[in-house]
Amino acid sequence: MNLLETTLSSFLLFLLVPAYAAIFRLIFILFYGKKKNPTGEIKKWRECFRYGFWWGMDVHAYLFLWLFIISLGFYIASFIITGINLTNVLNTTLITVTLAFIVILYTAFLGKMIFYFHFHDIYNPTIWLGGNADKKNLADIFFRQNHGTWLLLSYVPILLVSYLIGNSILVNVHLNLNINPILITLAAVATFYFFRFGGTFLHRNKPEWDEVPSVVKDDPFMAKATIDDLVNLKLLLKRRLPEELKHTDEESANIITTIFSSIHSFKNDLPPYPTSEKTLPPYPPSKRGAEEHPSSSDGEESPPLRGGTAAKRQGGVANESFAENLKLSAKTFVGGNPLTIFKRTAKGSPIKPPQNIFLIIAESYGEAPLDYIYSNLNMAPYGKKLRAEKHSVSFKHTLPGGLISQTSLVSLMSGIFDCRMELNEKKAFWEKAAITSLALQLQKFNIVTNFFYGGSLSWGSLMHYLPACGVTNVYDGIKISPENAGRTWLGVYDHIFLESAASVIENFKSASPTLHILYTTSNHGPYRLPLEDYGFDKAKVFGNIPKELYDDAAEIRKMGAFWYQDKAVFEFIERMRNLDPNAMFIVTGDHTVGLIPYGKGVARAEPTLRERLMTSLLLMHPELDNSMFPNKIATHMNLQSTLLEILAPKGGEYFSIYPSLFEPLPAIVTPFAALTNDEVAHYAENRVEELTDGTSAAFPAQKKGGVFTNERAALTELTYMTMRHEEFMV
Repeated sequence: MNLLETTLSSFLLFLLVPAYAAIFRLIFILFYGKKKNPTGEIKKWRECFRYGFWWGMDVHAYLFLWLFIISLGFYIASFIITGINLTNVLNTTLITVTLAFIVILYTAFLGKMIFYFHFHDIYNPTIWLGGNADKKNLADIFFRQNHGTWLLLSYVPILLVSYLIGNSILVNVHLNLNINPILITLAAVATFYFFRFGGTFLHRNKPEWDEVPSVVKDDPFMAKATIDDLVNLKLLLKRRLPEELKHTDEESANIITTIFSSIHSFKNDLPPYPTSEKTLPPYPPSKRGAEEHPSSSDGEESPPLRGGTAAKRQGGVANESFAENLKLSAKTFVGGNPLTIFKRTAKGSPIKPPQNIFLIIAESYGEAPLDYIYSNLNMAPYGKKLRAEKHSVSFKHTLPGGLISQTSLVSLMSGIFDCRMELNEKKAFWEKAAITSLALQLQKFNIVTNFFYGGSLSWGSLMHYLPACGVTNVYDGIKISPENAGRTWLGVYDHIFLESAASVIENFKSASPTLHILYTTSNHGPYRLPLEDYGFDKAKVFGNIPKELYDDAAEIRKMGAFWYQDKAVFEFIERMRNLDPNAMFIVTGDHTVGLIPYGKGVARAEPTLRERLMTSLLLMHPELDNSMFPNKIATHMNLQSTLLEILAPKGGEYFSIYPSLFEPLPAIVTPFAALTNDEVAHYAENRVEELTDGTSAAFPAQKKGGVFTNERAALTELTYMTMRHEEFMV
């Protein structure tokens, strides 16, 4: 038995799968696409099939691996077993496995065709709703509406053609070269990884949705056609439908009205903190960048409804409902839409409304590096300089709308929590927006919104999502920057991106007030920026840090990236101040990550919940002062109403779940965490921690327990109900 010959045969059999996938992709385009040929769009079609080919290898390559392992097993067996024609048995096994894989691929394709027929979309999380559907009804639809009998019979020609091609390969491939089987094995493994990683040996360069070429992604249908059916199903296995999305409208309404349409008092029923200085052992940190789903929990199950655990200590909140704290004016849904209960009336801006407001969302710009106890790290000298100004107001306790970039951004822009549903990737949110959407409501008051993203707008499908949100102008950081601009895998280096955006803004003319939103990308792993080329001097910046940290190259690159971003944002603000001295600036991070090098000579060996959850927030304007803001806690979801209170005319109506930062707010609840003036809670860990301000290295007391669980359920239910009812969107 010749291992090289069987390996080559295995490779050729494996290529049948991507060939079929390309044919199926073409059938899908011809059947459902508006344009039936590539005339005038050759590049788009070519990139669709090219990228789809490599993306599909994420699953298809395993067929080659399985076929090679089988061939290798038979090759080894040929030296042990005699008297049996193992070649024939091997050929039968290889073609059987190949045909089985083709059946799976074809089934996935037929399923997609049927799914698109009914839902006008490729497989999405709603497919899991089929698990509770009437199976007889599904069968009736399959056979009567989707010609199920003919579809089942179509397997026969597919299998027959595949068998004939496969058998021809096995019969006609002959190689008499004598190559060491170890070399053949190594080459086969390398081939598997090369195809598995999409034509590269680097795992981080694998094809994924955010990297679909923009020429394809600009066309929503062709972008969907690019996704291989098996890859799509693989992704869906990781995104099972939350139980809340299966609720009936009556169930959702009951959950929402429990909090927002009735008097519901907080309950102070958690055990007190331990009286000794000894605290609970640190809870295992969550995976970096991973956001827990609202319905998930680690460890013990959260107890039933509990209100603010520190209600009495907050002062004046114990006898108020969560809804009353949010200053709601309505008690009933309008047109069945629960978001209508969050209608608010602008009271009139406490400052002269600026012509330009800059909302800078800096990648992973968390609060911890700005804390006093980490001052010696010197990671944010420019941010601290801004905070020291007379008319700067900063919040040391700010919860983002999500724990990763997309969910945080989408929550801020849509005005409802994303709940890890990736609303920006849903077709409905490419065409409409929730009534709470920030830019859409600013548009109503003739206010322009410009959005600048440091990378390609194909990331997160921003080119589709943001215009639907009401954003007036959307700018791709790669396109507005010089052609040879340095960049990371995410986007253009921050200082180049911000300089390019500043040039656009300086030439932008508008008689209406304008909100400029700028989202940077550089402060992100793997932290490979050429910092020294852009003013970073290790000795000057980090000369006073502990030696073990100073000598840690990986940590220096990470800390340096934060310092670099801090500097780039500062320089942009200075340039825009020269353009408009009356401009308002809001600087925040999309979320936070493990920014502090714990255990390496710094104040703490491990992070607190606050350091793991809180992003930063800074507001600046010549007329602002701290007396205007009654809270020490905040959330991104306050920014919407804050901006509308400043920019909307007095008496103007708008929708926002949370009131502005000008209103007292004793408690904040998000899908992943809750925050009061005394405590912060992490739902996934069922843990509550005393709130500290970063001035003491003492580790805060912790205890187990769930807080605001019904309030949290009600807030997430708003998102799921909106997803189920596109008619609630505009």
